[in-house]
Amino acid sequence: MSSTLSAGLTAAIAGAVCYGAAPAVQAVAARREVQGEGVGARLTLRLARRPIWLTGMAIDVGGFALEAFAFSRAPATLVAPVMACDMIVFVLVGSWLFRERLSRLGLFGIGMICVGVIDLGLVFSGKHEPGANASNAELLFFLAGAVGVCGAGALIGSRAIAAGRAAFAAGVFAVASGIAFGLATMATRQVGRAFDPGDPWQLLATPTPYVLAGCSLLAITLTQRGLQSNPLLTFPIVSAVAAMLPVGIAAAILDDQVPGGLRRLAFVVALLLIAGGVALLGRDRAAAEQHT
Repeated sequence: MSSTLSAGLTAAIAGAVCYGAAPAVQAVAARREVQGEGVGARLTLRLARRPIWLTGMAIDVGGFALEAFAFSRAPATLVAPVMACDMIVFVLVGSWLFRERLSRLGLFGIGMICVGVIDLGLVFSGKHEPGANASNAELLFFLAGAVGVCGAGALIGSRAIAAGRAAFAAGVFAVASGIAFGLATMATRQVGRAFDPGDPWQLLATPTPYVLAGCSLLAITLTQRGLQSNPLLTFPIVSAVAAMLPVGIAAAILDDQVPGGLRRLAFVVALLLIAGGVALLGRDRAAAEQHT
């Protein structure tokens, strides 16, 4: 693997650590608040007054900086799946915070994710260049998609809460949040690709920072609602959707490289291992929640 790709991979792993620790910390504060409504804007404003929640946000910001750097050095088809490592960190920290033991199934899931990441590292051992930048129209389409999905998710999830279906509501909030985070990731990719240290303000003349802010805020508010309902079920879904969605978008629309030949098969296997590991961790956490 080239030094450039190695730097991107290292930054992605470090960013995943930050992204995994942040929601575990935020969940502590979220569970102390009354149930949110709608997309959770008022809930998020209340949480913003709590130091522990702000600490989680600061960790998130660090994760964002590392993720943007990773996208400046490596294609999204490598960086985005690796970000699913945040699930491992969240489960380990969350299990400690919420006093939930990790089962053998959960440990196996962690192993699958680790093997998948190692597989990705081997697959991208050659030279792989990042794809094209997103156009302004594509970025605005990402924002519109996040607004539509989160609006629908807030409506369906709120009705599920009213009907006493907390687990289903958490799943709905998590899927919508994961999609919004995935679309925010595409804006983060744009930051990493287009940021010019010599002229840092030029990004403000493009939709990039506003799409990033809009998608991220929608994702954060719905994540808080999911964390309130079922934190140990919410984050696995958010993590899986947010990690896998950018892979498809970057490969299909923005020409990020997907390895060819036998490496493509190994690439698909790596994605399946990571997705399967996240699913096993989610199942483990859901089972733990049912026994509390």
